[in-house]
Amino acid sequence: FFWLDAEFFKYNWHDPIFLVDANAVTLTDPRTGTTATGAARYNPAVWYYSYGQKFVSANSKHMAGLGWVSSQIDATQISYWANICDTNSWTIAGEIVCDSANNNDILRAIARAGGGEIATRNGKLSASIAASKTSVGTITEDDLSGKITWKSAVNAVERPNRLIPRFLSEANGFKIVDGSAITDASYLTTDSSLVRSRTVEFPYVPDATQVGQLGAYALANAREPWVFNIPCKAQVAYLAQVGDAITINTTDWSSYKVVITKR
Repeated sequence: FFWLDAEFFKYNWHDPIFLVDANAVTLTDPRTGTTATGAARYNPAVWYYSYGQKFVSANSKHMAGLGWVSSQIDATQISYWANICDTNSWTIAGEIVCDSANNNDILRAIARAGGGEIATRNGKLSASIAASKTSVGTITEDDLSGKITWKSAVNAVERPNRLIPRFLSEANGFKIVDGSAITDASYLTTDSSLVRSRTVEFPYVPDATQVGQLGAYALANAREPWVFNIPCKAQVAYLAQVGDAITINTTDWSSYKVVITKR
């Protein structure tokens, strides 16, 4: 037993902290709405969907997660994402240390393991996915309620051209270690060969090849040149959702493809 110093603990109580092993909990596959089995248990999108609901123990206890009901989560988009993860052989592993304050951080880290970002679509928990995107519609001058404005996404002197991804290495006792640096010759040429490095951690990615692929997406996204604000008329309210690609075809921007990050 422990002897407790009453004066010390009087001012040092904290929320309980739980360590959750995903191998010991029940997960739900968004593609079927049933318990995930086999390879689906190692799919990042399945973890994301399940954490949005809850990780359930063998005796049906809520071990971790947001506790949202299925109607509050975008199963269609997350199912599409789960299939992308399968196609790319992207998996997820690790232990979740959670308390009442870090649910969003955990959900964001889980999403990152599958090349995703937290998003809201139609009022539901969803995801924006790192994948090739086909434009789902076009914004023209007739669709605008005001002038499109834009600004630089990042100053040129702060734009990275080299990324070091950190991942969960089994060979190193499941510790977070540096992966191989990622760059592109064209980035260095554009930046006059001045190397600018950035480190990004992928705490639930267990594979060096996978973290290299995800790191390449992260580096490309970090170099996006512009952020747009596009004021639209009500007629295009349902043209697209967060994470979708659309095309701007106006006087200032001809056939320019962008991805929606916020509505």
